[in-house]
Amino acid sequence: MAVLHGVDLRRPSGSTVRHWPPGGRQILPGIEANREGREEPFLRVAHRAGLPEYRLKRVLDYVGDNLASDLSVSQLAAVVGMSPHYFAELFRKSMGCTPHRYVVLQRIERAKQCLRESGRSVTDVGLDAGFRNPSHFARVFRQIVGSSPSLFRSLRIDGTE
Repeated sequence: MAVLHGVDLRRPSGSTVRHWPPGGRQILPGIEANREGREEPFLRVAHRAGLPEYRLKRVLDYVGDNLASDLSVSQLAAVVGMSPHYFAELFRKSMGCTPHRYVVLQRIERAKQCLRESGRSVTDVGLDAGFRNPSHFARVFRQIVGSSPSLFRSLRIDGTE
C-alpha cells in the first residue's frame, strides 16, 4: 500500500494520485528519498503558462526590430534558444496566437501606422512592413482589417472612421 506521511495515496481504482502540498493541485505520482532517507514526492514542472517573461520580451523585441525581413519560427526559436516546436507551443500559450499569426498582425499594425502617417504608396507601405508582394499585402490587410489598404487610408484622411 502506498502511504506517505500517514496518507493513503491509492485511489479506489488502484492508481496513485496525491495532492502536494496537502490541499494543493493534483500531481503525478513519484517518490524519491531525500538525504535523510525519508520518501518525499517530487514534481515534474512544466511551463503551463507559456514562455517565461524574459524570453517572451526578447522574442517580441526581435520581431519588432525585424518585421521587414523574413521571420521564421526557427529563427524566433533560436532567439530564445528553444526547439521550434516547443517554442511555438509556449508562444501560443503566452500570446493566444501562433508565432506566424503574431508576425502577420504586427506587420499589419505597422502598415496601418504608415498608412495613417505617411504619403507613401500602398505598395511601398506593404513592402516596408515585410510583405513579399502587394497582392499578398492587400489580401491579408483586407482579411484582418476588413477594408483594402487604399480605403483604409482614405477613411483615415477623411476622418470618417
